Amino acid sequence: MYIPNTAPSNLAEMLDFLLPSVQDGLFDSVAYDDAENPAKIVCTQNGNVILEITVNESSQFTFTPYIAEGVSGGINHTAFFRIDEAVRCSGGFCFRSNAQGSPIYYYRFAAAKTDSGKTAFLAYTYMNNDTNSAAQMYVTCFGDNPELKLYNGYFFAVNLGEVHDRTILSRIPVAGVRGSTGCFTTAFLRTAAQFRETGAQIIGGKQYGCIGQIAILDE
Repeated sequence: MYIPNTAPSNLAEMLDFLLPSVQDGLFDSVAYDDAENPAKIVCTQNGNVILEITVNESSQFTFTPYIAEGVSGGINHTAFFRIDEAVRCSGGFCFRSNAQGSPIYYYRFAAAKTDSGKTAFLAYTYMNNDTNSAAQMYVTCFGDNPELKLYNGYFFAVNLGEVHDRTILSRIPVAGVRGSTGCFTTAFLRTAAQFRETGAQIIGGKQYGCIGQIAILDE
């Protein structure tokens, strides 16, 4: 598990942060589009570009996941924000923003493994805080059918406003194709939590990297 003291703020720092994800099996490759004059980071799996990352002069990153060759997931599936906190585990990574803009918004983007062996991404935005929230989550995986209702966002709710006597992890589904039952296997929603802080936690005998509502498996 790696939780940097300072979150990535440029392409070079982002590349350094993501490169270990290749060894963890999240991507087959993570590289600049042009080694001499990079404009973006390109992440591949099974010969396909599944994620592209750019950054502007204000250190705001754009994360663009793909569902087919040259076909991005759509505006709601693309995340754009400045990163305030980051965690990387063997099962994936998650980026979090604190309050940004007016009205105040909070942003999340994560990547993790699924039961089909693919890497999928989730993005969401909400206007309240991490303690009690309901928001619409958008999950993207290469090969998804964008016509499915599940692909076009679904609501989740968490109750982290008080410290509970247990942590409850909920599965996050992946749209896939019609009739699919796929889900993330290394990323979960914390619908209740004993500890709300960002960091390593042992839940059900397994280690997770927790950041806001998301828990990433680290084994």
